Amino acid sequence: MFTENTDAVPILLVDDREENLVALEAVLRNPGYRLIKTNSGDDALRYLLENIPALILMDVQMPGLDGFETAAIIKSNPRTREIPIIFITAINTDERFLHRGYEFGAIDYIYKPFDSQVLRSKVAVLADLHRKTERLVQVEKALRETEALERERRIAELELRALRREQIEQKRYRNLVESIDHGIVWSAVPESMALSFVSGSATKLTGHSSDELLASPDLFLSLIPESDRTAFLAAAQRATQSSAETRVEHRLITAGGRESWFHTGIRASARPDGIGNELRGLSVDITPLKRAEKTLYESKRRSDILAQTSLLLADSLDAAIPLRALVSYLQAKAFDFCALEAFDLATGFHALATGNAERDAIVLETFISHPGAFRENTQIEWVKGKSRVWRNISEAELLELLGDSTRAAAVSKLGLHSFIQVGLAMRGHLLGVLTLGFGGESSPTEADASLTDDIAYRISSAMENSSLYLKAETAIRLRDEFLSIASHELRTPLTPLKIRVQQMQRLLDNNPNGQLPSDQLNKTVQTCHRQIERLSKLIDDLLDISRISRGKLSLHPEVFDLSELIRDIISRFSGQMEASGCQVTLDLDENLEVSLDLSRIEQVIVNLLTNAIKYAPGKPIEIKARRVGEEVEFSLRDHGIGIAVEDQERIFQRFERAVSSSHFGGLGLGLYIVSQILGAHGGRISVTSLPGEGAQFSVRLPVRVEESAAAMDSAV
Repeated sequence: MFTENTDAVPILLVDDREENLVALEAVLRNPGYRLIKTNSGDDALRYLLENIPALILMDVQMPGLDGFETAAIIKSNPRTREIPIIFITAINTDERFLHRGYEFGAIDYIYKPFDSQVLRSKVAVLADLHRKTERLVQVEKALRETEALERERRIAELELRALRREQIEQKRYRNLVESIDHGIVWSAVPESMALSFVSGSATKLTGHSSDELLASPDLFLSLIPESDRTAFLAAAQRATQSSAETRVEHRLITAGGRESWFHTGIRASARPDGIGNELRGLSVDITPLKRAEKTLYESKRRSDILAQTSLLLADSLDAAIPLRALVSYLQAKAFDFCALEAFDLATGFHALATGNAERDAIVLETFISHPGAFRENTQIEWVKGKSRVWRNISEAELLELLGDSTRAAAVSKLGLHSFIQVGLAMRGHLLGVLTLGFGGESSPTEADASLTDDIAYRISSAMENSSLYLKAETAIRLRDEFLSIASHELRTPLTPLKIRVQQMQRLLDNNPNGQLPSDQLNKTVQTCHRQIERLSKLIDDLLDISRISRGKLSLHPEVFDLSELIRDIISRFSGQMEASGCQVTLDLDENLEVSLDLSRIEQVIVNLLTNAIKYAPGKPIEIKARRVGEEVEFSLRDHGIGIAVEDQERIFQRFERAVSSSHFGGLGLGLYIVSQILGAHGGRISVTSLPGEGAQFSVRLPVRVEESAAAMDSAV
């Protein structure tokens, strides 16, 4: 509860009884006083946290903090220690309380009832003392302000003289360097590197006016990138400590954000006014020279990398060997991450390098075990062979780049932020993909993208050359094997045929009259007939291969009953099946009428049947045929040696077989011819088999086909 008068002397009244506060207020009421009333020691201390009264009148006996405890706290604080305290009490009148009051810092101890006039006089003396003290404080403050103004005036005069000297220096420097437009002449204070002079050419070379550079002490240094600033300041420091000129090359970022290179010479010289030294520098723009150096470096780097790439790729015709070495080389010399995936190698080739062998193994295993599911448009872009650059890649973009979340999670741990990816393609055929990563301060440039395109072209060429070499090598091997097998197979029927002809010749020689034993002659003729048929079939197969290779296999469809055709073939081969111990079970739909090339379909069934007899002697054979919608389904199952899963696709290729030619005869053409005939009809064939459990060949054909000359697979 306060009596407000902000211009009067503040007096703090402290008593727990309101009537005592009212009595004191009545005694001391004066326009020159501002009486502040509080009801406890705590309230008084709270007031003193922000205010300093001229005097405190305080009751001794109060609940909570009594007057003595409150006074002790006030006197213990340096801020309130000098406030005069007068104790007023009606209870503690004993002399020992008087002494205690003085011990706690009171200047007086008044008993109630007190003489009002005496109290007013004492308060008036203390109030007057407070006013005089305040006046002294104000005078001292005014004196300090006057001294400060005088100092500022003197400083202003000094600054004015310095400004005049600076203007003289600027004029002198400006006259000296007026004709220089490819460099900046400047002077600076050694301690702060604040410019004291800068030539007008700075506006052209930095984009900042001379006034801007001089007005802002830190602006010139701030234009130098932090990575170059240390070297620049070190050169300035050396110049300060030595009379010799120091030189440094550094970059400078213009107001427009363009990066320029400067060659700066710095020398310490005496100031024109003779007070200390200053640093004087000439910063010459060498950006064109640096661009030429960078172009030369990039050109040499590019040519070195491409030369080494070509050298590594030429090291072996087996693509896998040089590609692994190339990936490691590229990671070591040009990039922070390199991954190469080949899509056309049977082994699913991968090569990857991150600069750490243990990390390589982990990431490579992730790439192998999690093939990327790339979008179709991504693969189309790959086929074009044009690189794509990803800068500051996001998680979603990294997933798109690698095609798999597990791959993306593994690569994200490598600290890479940018990537270049390019497809490996040749003649419109996608061979693989090359992915390059950048980490740290490195970032992909257009030159990197162009270099990647050239590397990808060389890799694609090497991969295609390797593929062509392997195909040529395989073709030569197959040709040699075929010639060996064909010569053997053609000789096989000729040998018994020759023997039988020689026997007939001997019979004729022994019977000049021309009468020969009919049974022996019949047996010889039958043997000759069988061998001629076998020889004829071999020649027909070779002719079919020739027609298929040239795309000249013609179809001549006619209407026939497929079930009747199968029965007829089984009847014709009954002797051969009886000789091999094979029993045939038929499950055929009746009236299975089709319009197909009869001779070619017969050739398909015969080839499949003879294969079953050859590879499953003594085992049963089941043949089924039925109509399914607009197609017929024909299957032949044997219980012979079976076919391994990895061979089931290969056996339909030219000159391929699932078993050794030394154990089973044949040219390796039967199933290939079957697949080509069925393909010409718009049909297909598949095999289901396990080793030792026999094989089932399933054929599906349209019910009818139009007459045409079908273009066959002409691959060598």
